[in-house]
Amino acid sequence: MDNIIDEDQYRQYFNNLIQGRRIPCYNIVNELLLSDFDIKTLYQNLFQRSLYSVGELWEHNKITVATEHMTTLITESLMNQMAAHLPVGDTINKRVVIASVEDEPHQIGGKMVADIFELNGWDTIYIGANTPTLELIDFIKEVQPNLVGLSMSVYFHIDNLKKTLELINSNFERLPLIVGGQAFKRGADSRIKTFKNTTYIPNLEALEEYIKNFKEIESI
Repeated sequence: MDNIIDEDQYRQYFNNLIQGRRIPCYNIVNELLLSDFDIKTLYQNLFQRSLYSVGELWEHNKITVATEHMTTLITESLMNQMAAHLPVGDTINKRVVIASVEDEPHQIGGKMVADIFELNGWDTIYIGANTPTLELIDFIKEVQPNLVGLSMSVYFHIDNLKKTLELINSNFERLPLIVGGQAFKRGADSRIKTFKNTTYIPNLEALEEYIKNFKEIESI
């Protein structure tokens, strides 16, 4: 089947989400899973799309912070309920650390990325939201990943992202980095072009392509 979510079905999901109706949202997600929609399609074309729309409504003062938080928590709960449906890929000898930049409260995008890595057999360490930069550096030294991914949803955190990239580049000269998140829709990708070994990932399809073609530059 074509993994394309019907627009009416998406609109139904979004209307329930914005009104805080978790059970109808869950029923729609469950119906899609039973129809053999893959996880990546649901993540990108249902969860990510709806949360990006919520973020735009919040930026234009069309909804409150409370509503934005509510939709985030509902989406997170739906992702947790879907965990049993995540197929485990054949394990490969690669480790990735995924984190949100310092002061960034959003973590769903990072969790989606972590799940895609797990589906592809990576040993995935997902740290979550608001990761202090210096503690992230210490953690990288401790676990020695093959790759680090950083998520940023709010453009105002661009200076924190740049600081993190600078420190990672200076401490781990050959460590590959990926970055992504809603903030990059506003042109943040142009601000990170000068950083070494850093790749902007615009969506989950691009992420899977990156994973497929990943070549480790050098161990730390």
